Amino acid sequence: MIKVLFISSSLPPNYDSQTIRNIYFLKALDRSEFSVSILVPDDEGVEDPKLGFIKRKIYAGQGVVAKFESYMVNSKFPKIIKYIISNVLMYLTVPDKYIFMSKRVISSIEGLSFDVVVSASGAYSAHQWAAKIAKHKGIEHVVEMGDPWADNPIWPESMLYRKLINRRLERLALSNASLIITTNERTSNLYRSRYKAKVCSVPMGYSNSELDLQNKERLYKTFIAIQEGVLNFGYVGVSFKKSRDLSPIIKIMGQYDENLLIVGPHSQSYEDLASNLGVGNVFFMDKVSYQQSLLLAVDVDVNIVIGNTGGLQIPGKLYLTLGVPLPLLYITQCIEDPAVEILKGLPGIYICGNNEVELEKAVAYIVSNYSNSKLQSEIRSRSCDVAVFEWGSIGAEFSRELLELMRKEK
Repeated sequence: MIKVLFISSSLPPNYDSQTIRNIYFLKALDRSEFSVSILVPDDEGVEDPKLGFIKRKIYAGQGVVAKFESYMVNSKFPKIIKYIISNVLMYLTVPDKYIFMSKRVISSIEGLSFDVVVSASGAYSAHQWAAKIAKHKGIEHVVEMGDPWADNPIWPESMLYRKLINRRLERLALSNASLIITTNERTSNLYRSRYKAKVCSVPMGYSNSELDLQNKERLYKTFIAIQEGVLNFGYVGVSFKKSRDLSPIIKIMGQYDENLLIVGPHSQSYEDLASNLGVGNVFFMDKVSYQQSLLLAVDVDVNIVIGNTGGLQIPGKLYLTLGVPLPLLYITQCIEDPAVEILKGLPGIYICGNNEVELEKAVAYIVSNYSNSKLQSEIRSRSCDVAVFEWGSIGAEFSRELLELMRKEK
């Protein structure tokens, strides 16, 4: 058996879209020729059933910055004080809140032997720790990069001083890697031009079983009355003006009877805009759990996904919505959006730029042709072109890449 150490901050008890990707990768490794141990930079919590198949779980504990952040979140300080301190931490901790944890992580695996260490995003710090472990133990380092590191176009990573520091940190962590895995070919080409490692792309995905939620309660009942004959457009995810600007769609939806649901951490300016325009059909909700985001994705009438700037990333939420039998409005924010290559030719998808002219045309078409759009979307969700993104297939692809590397090294 090939002994794997899998390091990531995106593992239970922490949940985000990368956590789901990591869990399916681990399941695929567990079914193959690997013996997997995971290392999480957190305190040991309640056993998560999704990781019940993992034999060895190593918890390195929280670092000083993460502990302080948790303290602030649970404190009774005024909201404005929490906001200021949170932003100061974000500016100072590069690459992330797990800074200063290298010694703690390395000491947590003292005496254990592995054949390969896999570092997986979320936190970029995981790649730094894995590089040191690989050098210390003389083993292979596989970087499951996901989105780009130093070239991440999403604020605050897009800030100049963070980009400069991250470029150096990335080079130190990736220069001796054996394999780098990204989520799309555009990002893979970027890393091929920089590093000697083999680079390949394994996309994000979705799970049919997770989308089987027909009998669940309609989540948006909690903040919007269901209106017969009115379509509900839904956006779920982080949205701030510097990275995902929803101002144009808010303005356009104000011209219709249809509702717009914006769910997740968002700019206060969006709520101010809706209020100033006197728009009563735009509703806001803060961060929800992954399970709740699934509920919304299958329960609205139209899903909205907004692309990233920079031309390197594809939003992970896009793959989820491809498998949902509902119309999808995809809003681009750059000229060469890599997501468009995936979406071209798929039925029930409407692509437009992030401006009022194109958005108005797209929304008008969806509203006036909704029945046909929904029918086309049902065809899309059952198509072979979408089935290739089912998590089972994606996990198997990751496992094959890792197995191929280890057989070559032998």
